[in-house]
Parts: sequence; structure tokens; C-alpha cells
Amino acid sequence: MSHYTLCAVAQLEPSTQNKFEELCKSKQDYVVDFFTKKLEKPLSKFDINNNESGKFDSYGVTDVIPIKEMLIDFEKWNRIPQAILLPNLEWIENEEWFYSVNEENQKNYNKWISKIKEILSKYPSSLVVLIDCHI
Repeated sequence: MSHYTLCAVAQLEPSTQNKFEELCKSKQDYVVDFFTKKLEKPLSKFDINNNESGKFDSYGVTDVIPIKEMLIDFEKWNRIPQAILLPNLEWIENEEWFYSVNEENQKNYNKWISKIKEILSKYPSSLVVLIDCHI
């Protein structure tokens, strides 16, 4: 079995977006709790226990970050997302898993990183919810 990181894009009403961005900076536990509850129903669509073509059998929200902040510090992330979940519940994933990056997969890794950045940059005023998935 394996773990991977899912990056879910969370769009909020503009009035609450700014408040959540501030709360994200202070790393309050209740922000993670809020998104764990908020994503419970949408993520059930991708749970192997509910769907034969599911993507995971368990998960846990690990962090919530403003997308613009994640894009600025992207190279510092030690766990690059294997998949992205958009607000419309479109699941985008890379076919190749990057447990490590070497000469053989560097080109594909760079393409995936570029794609992640391209997708996230379409949602500059949203949050990214990082989810540790188990399969």
C-alpha cells in the first residue's frame, strides 16, 4: 500500500476567503477540521469503499494553504501532489508516480510540476487543501 498527496482546490465566498487565508497563516487546527468536514461528502465519490474506481481507501487533511502562497514557495514542498481535485470535482492525476526524481523521470516530473502550477494559477484567490491519501 502507498500514500500520496492530493491537492484539492477550495473556493470560498470572497467575504470568508480573506478570513480563512489569515487563519491558514496561523495554522489553526480548526481550519483543518473545517475542511475535513467540508470535503467529506465530495471525497466520498473517490473512496474505494464507495466506488470500484475510487482513488483511495482512507485520507486525512494535513494542511490548508492559500494557492498564491503555495505557488510562491512551490519548490520548497517536500511532497508534490500526485493528483488535483478541482472545485467541480474533476480529478486530475499524473500517470507516473514520483517516489523519487532521477535522470530517467526528470523530464516527466518537470512537466507534471508545470501542469500543477498552471492549474493552480487559474484559482489565485482560492485555497489548496493538502490531503494525505492511502491506497
